[in-house]
Parts: sequence; C-alpha cells; structure tokens
Amino acid sequence: MRPTQLICVMILIAGVPSLAGCDATNASEVRAVDIADDELASDLVGRWSGVLDVQVATLRLDLVLEVEADALTGQLISVDQGRAVIALDEITLDNASIRFSATSIGASYDGVVTANGTIEGLFTQRGSSFPLVFDRVVDESLVEAFAPPEPAATAPDAIVAVTHPETGSIHQLTGTLRQPDDGARAAAVILSGSGSQDRNGTIAGQPIYAAWAELLAEQGVASLRLDDRGLGGSDPVIPASPSDLALDAAAALDVLRLETGLDCVGFIGHSEGGWIGLLAGPQSRADFVVSMAGMHERMETTLIRQSEAIILASGGGRAAVAANRQ
Repeated sequence: MRPTQLICVMILIAGVPSLAGCDATNASEVRAVDIADDELASDLVGRWSGVLDVQVATLRLDLVLEVEADALTGQLISVDQGRAVIALDEITLDNASIRFSATSIGASYDGVVTANGTIEGLFTQRGSSFPLVFDRVVDESLVEAFAPPEPAATAPDAIVAVTHPETGSIHQLTGTLRQPDDGARAAAVILSGSGSQDRNGTIAGQPIYAAWAELLAEQGVASLRLDDRGLGGSDPVIPASPSDLALDAAAALDVLRLETGLDCVGFIGHSEGGWIGLLAGPQSRADFVVSMAGMHERMETTLIRQSEAIILASGGGRAAVAANRQ
C-alpha cells in the first residue's frame, strides 16, 4: 500500500522509518573512512554491479567506490528503486576482504575480492542475509541514466478546504497545482498511498509524485498533489476511516475543476490512493480513476497479505505471521 512499504520488501526491508522524508542531498552524502590497504583500495575504485535475490524478488544494485584524500568512499545505487542513492558510512579492508555498512537502511556487506575479479559476499539486513556478487562495470556508457523531472518552480500553492458532512468541522489541505504551459486537456488529483507523505511523495530522495506531475504536464494534463494531513501546511486532523480520506479527495477534485475550468477531471491514485479514488469517485463526479498498484480486495485482506510477505522476507517465521494475523 504505502510506496515505501512496497519497495522495502527488497533492499529496504523494514527500513521505512529511516528513509521516509530524506531528501536527495542527505541520501547522496558519502562519508570517508580510513583504509588499511591503499593498493587494494585503488583496485576497487570504480563502479560494480550486482543482483540481490531475496527470494520474493530481485533488485539490481550498483556499488560505486572512490578514493578521496587517501580515504575510500562509496555509495550503493538501487537501480530498480528510482536509482536511489544510499550512503556507505563505514568501509574497511583486510587483505582481499571488504566490508561496508549503510546504517540508513540497517544493512551491511561482507565480501571477498576473487581471483576472477569479482566481489563475492553476503548482504545482511535486519537479521537476514543474502548472497550478492558484484561484477566490475567496464563500460560506464552502459550505465542506465535516470534523472526524475524537477518540480516546476512556478507552480502555485493550492488550498483545499474540507467540510465533514456529519460534524460540520472544517480542515485545510495544502498542495501544488501544476498546469501545462500550453493549456490542459484534462486534469487529475494525485492521491498518495497509505502513511504520511508530503505532496511530492519523496521516497529515498526521489520526488515520485512531483515527477508524475511534470510528466503529466508534458502530456497536457494538469494535476493537483497535496500534503497529507499533518504534513506541510495541511492541518493535523487524524482521519477516522478511509471515507474521511475520500472526502479530502472529493474536495480536492472540486478545487481542481474550479481552477482549471475543465470538464475532464479525475483521480490518479497510488496504492491505497487508487482505492480512495474509487471511494471518492461517485460523490465527486470524477470522470476517471487511474489506480497505480491499487488494491483489488478488501483492505483487511491486503494488509494481512502484505504484512505476511514482509515478515517472511525479513527472516520471520510462520509463528510471527500467525501472531501478526491475530
């Protein structure tokens, strides 16, 4: 449901809290550590590529090592997670062995440089270990480039006032209205997945929903994305049920329809947001609902299935699954 939970089944296993809200600057920081073997360090400098297999999924990882001021620095790049950059804050060398850690995701790696020129070892996270072999990337031109669109600097803030039909209480949500430069042919409210997220949907330093907004604008589609309740300028009102979030979505669509003057408006929801869009559709007279990795079954069933997969991928057993279900 929550985007950070879905991607965390792999390298970011159970690492949601440590990555939520980090920005690109913090994520890409690398800290230098002293090295014991300059010759080995020089041999390791460059880009390495490997595939982490955690049984339920595979994930491509790039290891980038550099020598700066007589110290070895490095970072992991999670290719399949928006090329998220993960700092290595401890690198040690001992003969042909290399060990590094990434405390931001609670992970470490112990490897050996082989005679074949590979690095073979174990990637450990949250008590679970998986084999991981790195091969040197000889041709840097083959490295896949990824640069998410930057949010438009001139996109205006939008205010959405939500009135509860039963209590009459009013709360306010803030967001960004992004309109195409050459006029819009349709418009969509971007609905986030479960958990508290800002309007840009920042995950591992990547502004996911802001990137969506820019891509939509290139296609002539205006969009409105909001800070979740309690984030940014949105009031910290705790929703009592999913129907409360549907009220937020419907109110946001009314604002989007008014601001754009368009007849074709709807929702693009990610994960739980896809379900919220379906709940809000009838009351808001939405013209369309796009569900991105949305739920196709009851929330209770989805939560049980998802938590079971995360527990097993994190090394937990059936007893832990049964206790969680209870």
